[in-house]
Amino acid sequence: MRLFLTALAAVVASLFVGLGVMLAGAALEPCGSDLPGCEVVTAFQALIIPVEVLIVAVANVISALRRQRELALWRCFLTLMLVPVCLLVLAIVSDLSSGRQTQMADVLASLQGTLPFWTIVLVQWLLFRGILAGQASAKAQAG
Repeated sequence: MRLFLTALAAVVASLFVGLGVMLAGAALEPCGSDLPGCEVVTAFQALIIPVEVLIVAVANVISALRRQRELALWRCFLTLMLVPVCLLVLAIVSDLSSGRQTQMADVLASLQGTLPFWTIVLVQWLLFRGILAGQASAKAQAG
């Protein structure tokens, strides 16, 4: 039950933080093309945030069920943080292999999509680690 409540708190908190970071990024980055196109991109990013939250929550719950809970959560955190980095590197390599130079606008757009995911991963990891570590220390003191 404690793991379910931890996962629920992590999902709700990371959903709000992810949406906040996404909206802040959309507000801070100037629109380089037409305004309706930028609004469609923002709407798509807002729709993808809950999917990212659920994927990260499932990965964290699976990691929390392992025997060495803290090590498994740490490895899950590192893996999830490196996924967008690998995708960014693959995008740059793809541009270079096709003879196209990667523009700074492309990198900024990729980072604008990556930052909400990183904050979702960070918030969920902090909540899982903090709540479940407190539970483990309470068991150690009681036992």
